[in-house]
Amino acid sequence: MRLERSKELRAKLLDGDRSNAVLTRNMAEALYRLGNLSDREGKQKMALASFEAASKLGQQLVDEDPKNDRRLMELMAALAHVGKVDQAAAIAGRLGTLPNVDNELRVELAGCYAQCARGTPESQSARKADFLFKAMDNLRAAVANGYRDRVYIETEPDLDPLHNRNDFRALVASIQPR
Repeated sequence: MRLERSKELRAKLLDGDRSNAVLTRNMAEALYRLGNLSDREGKQKMALASFEAASKLGQQLVDEDPKNDRRLMELMAALAHVGKVDQAAAIAGRLGTLPNVDNELRVELAGCYAQCARGTPESQSARKADFLFKAMDNLRAAVANGYRDRVYIETEPDLDPLHNRNDFRALVASIQPR
């Protein structure tokens, strides 16, 4: 599998320079994508291990540069996948109130909130519904502001919890290429 090989190569590079933020970020990204793939393939243990490793590296990067919003954005997504819903939602809430939130961030926030909903127990249905509302609200805002990457919205694994919703399908159908 190419993604597994990518992870191995990135790990070797990182082993050569543990203090290199770019190599650390690349490794975290490979682990995150491997987690998404494993999740879609139903390999839950492998997915969780990959997301946990990605969140540890993400936390390391945030600790080194706490004001870097991009690193926080990457960390929030990994945290949502490992059940740290409160932490992920807190970061999403903070990032969502920044001035001039762009479409990319809106879509990332939607993915985080969708994964927070997924990680919320069924017994907390109101909280789960709130996360799904926030996910859709961010997607709607991005589309209203000109976001047109329909393929990304349809295929991004973090948005999977929204796929069965009528409002999600209607939003996707409304996206017209420029």
